[in-house]
Amino acid sequence: MTIITRFAPSPTGALHIGGARTALYNFLYARKSGGKFLVRIEDTNKQAGEPSGVDFTEIGESILADLSWLGINSDDPAMLQSDHQARHKEVADRLIAKGQAYYCYDSTARVDRDKAIAARKDNIVFRSSWRDKVAPLQSAHNGDKAVVRLKVPQEGSITIEDSVKGKVTLPHDQIDDFVLLRSDGSPTYMLSVVVDDYDAGITHIIRGDDHFTNSFRQRALYRACCAAGIFDDTISEPFCAHIPLVLDEKGEKLSKRKGARSIGSFRAEGILSEALVNFILRLGWGHGDMEIFSQSDAIDLFDLKGLSHGAARVSYSRLHSLNGHYLRELPLADLQRRLEDFLPRDIDSIERTRFLKGVDGLRKRAKSLRDIVSLGDFYLRAPSIPLSDPQAQGVLASSEQDVSSLLLSLRGSFALLQDNCWDSASITDLLRSTASSEGLGFAAVARPVRALCAGRMDSPDLSEVLAILGKDETLARLERIEH
Repeated sequence: MTIITRFAPSPTGALHIGGARTALYNFLYARKSGGKFLVRIEDTNKQAGEPSGVDFTEIGESILADLSWLGINSDDPAMLQSDHQARHKEVADRLIAKGQAYYCYDSTARVDRDKAIAARKDNIVFRSSWRDKVAPLQSAHNGDKAVVRLKVPQEGSITIEDSVKGKVTLPHDQIDDFVLLRSDGSPTYMLSVVVDDYDAGITHIIRGDDHFTNSFRQRALYRACCAAGIFDDTISEPFCAHIPLVLDEKGEKLSKRKGARSIGSFRAEGILSEALVNFILRLGWGHGDMEIFSQSDAIDLFDLKGLSHGAARVSYSRLHSLNGHYLRELPLADLQRRLEDFLPRDIDSIERTRFLKGVDGLRKRAKSLRDIVSLGDFYLRAPSIPLSDPQAQGVLASSEQDVSSLLLSLRGSFALLQDNCWDSASITDLLRSTASSEGLGFAAVARPVRALCAGRMDSPDLSEVLAILGKDETLARLERIEH
């Protein structure tokens, strides 16, 4: 059997961590087995009266772009569920013809009332008054429009063997006759998802456990389609794995409607895709004490047995720590390339080159690509006087006359240094000799130079900074001390 998995997001909001985790697990399971991973945009809500202003096409494209950035790519072109409405309606019509579904003309008020009554009775679900009637055709009942409901069996039960939850059984009398076609003739999500999964040959459904109750409805519909001869009953029903939800840092359910951070926001912050994938992977799955996973590691090691049975909680501090690790390990040329999108647009080629030379020293303290740009802003622009960093400004302000005299003397020594000797080692030697001749410690000489040239006290090695700034720029910055 070729394993085929799918990720089927609804384009009602940007992709967030919970959805990305579902996509990742499906992707890894398919890759490990040598199977196929598919993406389907479930835009049936276009017919369900979603709020105006929701651009399904734009959001769908955004979701696909985020998946691509994460390296989670479908083996076939992504499918739009709405493109298959004719097939969905055909299945509903055949179910009606075979007595597995029926037209229901109950008003919304009547349905709401009957559902309320059923809810007050133990183990009783809604059953339409039209269930056992010979209903007229859609267009021939006093001008009313009907919905189409599945006729769920009254006896028996459905058992689902879930990879996470184990074996769970639900009697048929606890599954309502849910709607397949709305009164305007459009298919519901519940119908579309079952038909699309069958037509795509989906063998494994891995998704959040908030869909678990839907699984019994969908299994009931699947079996009705088999009984009606629409589906091949020799094909195994899809295996299920319903993974616990992801919680935010407060322990609440992470969801698009509650402002969960989008994947795009992490990208804009400067989180590396590899780090975010590693972080998402560990939200509900593990392999011993292993923490760092390349994509090839994840593909080789991922299995459904490693899925957690409890909810995972997001820790953004953990993500930033993980991202810092990936920043330090990334090949320098690759890191420089990724930083290009975060650099100011108005810098010139000299400033850009200077910054990129300093990246290796900057990344040791950074947690994101934006951090690197922020920490290295002095490579792009000379720090404004007075300095915005209170600590650095304090260094220049203390014993102002002595600092001014020291820096002027040091500037004169730097000016005598030959251009071909302007390197980190020579700069260090000059700083040390100046400290010795002035009877000062090395830090007493280096601190005001660092403050004036970098504008901050947490910059990389001072000699490295000055070597990258270049002789002329260093002299120009040292000259700015007030005296």
